[in-house]
Amino acid sequence: MKALFTKLSFVILALIGTAKVQAGLTVPVGFTASDSIHTFPEALRHDFWDKFGIKAQAKGTAIALDQPSIGGNSSEFNYPVTSIVIGSKMKVVLGRAKGTTMVYSRHQDDGTEKSLTLSNFSIDYAHKQVLADATYGENIKQLQLPIFNFSI
Repeated sequence: MKALFTKLSFVILALIGTAKVQAGLTVPVGFTASDSIHTFPEALRHDFWDKFGIKAQAKGTAIALDQPSIGGNSSEFNYPVTSIVIGSKMKVVLGRAKGTTMVYSRHQDDGTEKSLTLSNFSIDYAHKQVLADATYGENIKQLQLPIFNFSI
């Protein structure tokens, strides 16, 4: 993590030295090891995933970090951060994990499968929300739908 901040500091200093920094500056971080770890609580996995047969699958650039356990699902997933947005006070205001996809599926009593796909996650530090592109139902899509709130 220290190496990430060092690399980002050099990038930011270079930008300041060559141009006026504007609010909403997007900085690609693909050259660094920048990751967001999403951990699902045991209560959620036990009370919902296990009881209702919900399966969670990492797709795209998302990677399961532990072996499947409760309900046959992993509890931790790595979402590689692909870019950040720097605000006017030189603070990170948004982080993006483009290409990261999670698929949540469940078999209905009639044998059909229902699923919810969440992809292209964003972490909005200003509003303290995690957002994602959602696909569900008959290919219904909503871009950057708020998924949950967080606190730091």
